[in-house]
Amino acid sequence: MKVIDYFLNNFVFPEETKIFNNRLLASPWDLLSSKNKCGFSGTNDTSLLIPLTIHQREPQSYFLRATNGKILKLVLQKSEFKQINNIRAIELTEFIIEEKIDALIDVGAYLAGFDNEKFANILLEKIDTRFEGVVYFDLKQLEWKFKNRDGVIWSLVNSPVKERNAFVFFDQRRCRGSDMKLSKNAKGLITISTNLKKDDFIQACGRMRGLEYGQTLLLTGDKNISRLIRESVNSISDKIEVKHVIEYVLINVVKNLKNGFLIFAENGKHYYIKKHSMDNCIQKELSSLEELYLGAILEESIYKQLKIRRNDETIHEIDKIYEHVKNYGNDELIEKSNNDEESEREREKEIEVQIEKLIEYFKFTARKEQTFQENKFSDIFKFTKDFSYLNWSKDINISENFLKPIENMSFDYKFDDYLQIVNYILINLQKVILITDREAELFIDRKLDIYYSNYILVHFSKLKLNWFTYSKNIQTAITQLKLFAGETLFDFQIEKEIVLEMIINLKSIENLKNIIIHRGNFSSYEKSNLEKISKYYCENVIGFFNK
Repeated sequence: MKVIDYFLNNFVFPEETKIFNNRLLASPWDLLSSKNKCGFSGTNDTSLLIPLTIHQREPQSYFLRATNGKILKLVLQKSEFKQINNIRAIELTEFIIEEKIDALIDVGAYLAGFDNEKFANILLEKIDTRFEGVVYFDLKQLEWKFKNRDGVIWSLVNSPVKERNAFVFFDQRRCRGSDMKLSKNAKGLITISTNLKKDDFIQACGRMRGLEYGQTLLLTGDKNISRLIRESVNSISDKIEVKHVIEYVLINVVKNLKNGFLIFAENGKHYYIKKHSMDNCIQKELSSLEELYLGAILEESIYKQLKIRRNDETIHEIDKIYEHVKNYGNDELIEKSNNDEESEREREKEIEVQIEKLIEYFKFTARKEQTFQENKFSDIFKFTKDFSYLNWSKDINISENFLKPIENMSFDYKFDDYLQIVNYILINLQKVILITDREAELFIDRKLDIYYSNYILVHFSKLKLNWFTYSKNIQTAITQLKLFAGETLFDFQIEKEIVLEMIINLKSIENLKNIIIHRGNFSSYEKSNLEKISKYYCENVIGFFNK
């Protein structure tokens, strides 16, 4: 324990919890300090928090000024609310199918942290045949993609299928500014979340460009969201109406403004003090735990809290800030501790990083191992998707227990993520058999129901092609098992040729990448032999155009 304490106190804490004595503070007030400044905003919800050095002008056009009201009217007329029991990807997909949805607009960030392409794959397994594929935003290549039912991927701008003939998925970042031409009777699904504000809600609804001409919206949230909406609007009815949702997002706007006024005023005050004397640019940093976190939480009006913090400044511009806050937040109560914004920054950072990456799987029951029974290796690919596209050797066999680790396996679900890890194989000069760890123990004890003297038991990690001279068939089987296990290093020329023969019928290299992902080894794919083989295939095999 003393060793750990020494290491933490002398190496970890001094580096990771380093605090400087002073700091420089910049805010939007500094960004807008020049005389020549202009900008554009499509919304005015937070105009009260814009620094007083700039003003938001309403457009001259009556039509533009009426935009907010027009969209809210359309949402009231063309929408309904339905509660969803679970917001996980699988249940969300089932809800989409049940409600005949054409586009998911995830402004509530239900799928935050979930890979967009992976969700597109889930949709492709389930969605209606009226869709030729899924349109989604590729977070790696930073562009919109279309993926068809065969797994072929195009950049949307070059896709032979337009978005009106596909299911469209807008992740949270794409709920603002993305323009998709959906069918005239398309139905969009809007997700509602805690603290969703009118600005974001309206922008999300605006992805359905044809609300005025036949398109409709379905708003959804889980039980917690339904409860928050009822509490916010003081509704005792079990049924949530669209007007309740709109009132809820407006209430969240007010809460956001209340919480922002104090920061707005403190930043403005610092800006003018700094402008009056550059000696005030540097602020003392709070460094002790008592300074940062000891302050009691107070519920007081915004204006009163500002007066408490005021230090009799004589700069007249600061009076304008206090007057502005007094006009709009004099009677509004907020909870605020005596901390400065340093601890608030830490808290916001903690909230920001607490986005859990969702990896969702169905729950299955493990199957109890049965008496040894030999099957063909190809039988396993009846239950998979990405693995089934490759040309697998007929000289590989598999035990029934290795084939079916789960009870009640059926063809209705693809089990790519549930295949067992390759540890032990039985091998002779003609054949390779994949077996489970338990069967390996039985083989060692000579209790396995197989003529064991004809085979040798080998742990897969110890198997090498240059052990001794194998037949071409066995070399092929061993190389293919390396790929099946998720390996990416194929050093021998014969291995590279075998892998090329395996992928000859692939419709997309994405299927090959997915195999490595399913095996949890994708981090080793980049710059590996396997990536080089796939690039060679893309560049040299005639007729293969889609990487």
